[in-house]
Amino acid sequence: MKQDRSGAGFDRYLRTIDIWALAFGCMVGWGAFVMPGTTFIPMAGPLGTLIAMGIGTAIMLLIGANFSFLMVHSPGTGGIYSYTKNALGRDHAFLCSWFICLSYLTIVFLNSTALFIVVRIIFGDRLKSGYHYSIAGNDIYLKEVGVSIAALVIIGILFITAKSFLQNLLTILSVILLAGIIVIAVICIPHAISGNGFFSFGSTGVSPGYAVFSIVILAPWALVGFDVISFDTAHFKVRKRSIKWIVFISILTAG
Repeated sequence: MKQDRSGAGFDRYLRTIDIWALAFGCMVGWGAFVMPGTTFIPMAGPLGTLIAMGIGTAIMLLIGANFSFLMVHSPGTGGIYSYTKNALGRDHAFLCSWFICLSYLTIVFLNSTALFIVVRIIFGDRLKSGYHYSIAGNDIYLKEVGVSIAALVIIGILFITAKSFLQNLLTILSVILLAGIIVIAVICIPHAISGNGFFSFGSTGVSPGYAVFSIVILAPWALVGFDVISFDTAHFKVRKRSIKWIVFISILTAG
């Protein structure tokens, strides 16, 4: 029996700001705050990183334009699976969906392991006791693993039982996150410019062009995540012509 993927009958509770927050929140992970200091700035410096992320953002805007077109013309359920199936058939859609699942799974465990790093910073060494093991020189404590697993379980239950509440919470946290980034940028960038540090390139000795290119090729990984809203198109409470601008704004703010 052919499934109805038109989206008819679904509860349309996602407002414009909710859709933006979902896309923005899924793009900005812990790597956005770690990789600039450990990888980007040592390689390309502040100026090279800014150029590279600008180019990467422009590339993602092109991808976002394609997603927006598909979301407008196939507004039902299924997301990427439906788009691929309509264009290339069921077999391609099956393979595409598996690769998407594997991609999401890698992001989930990276962010869950980042959680106990945050816990260490806030609460110190309180959970660093008892059974532990080492991987690549890092001590992993069972209590910290338990915190990460518990967080994933709680969020999973909320997605099943209280998705509307979770979406409102995500919207609030995304607004706070963006506001915090803007405030810090306004305070720090003038000092960086006056100290001549803003226009410098990296300290690793590679050419500026190679350094910028090395960061640009990471841009799809750094800004991946906005595509999750394609799975929730049936719940959108906005006009179709607004979808493109929501996607663009979410990519620009994440960039």
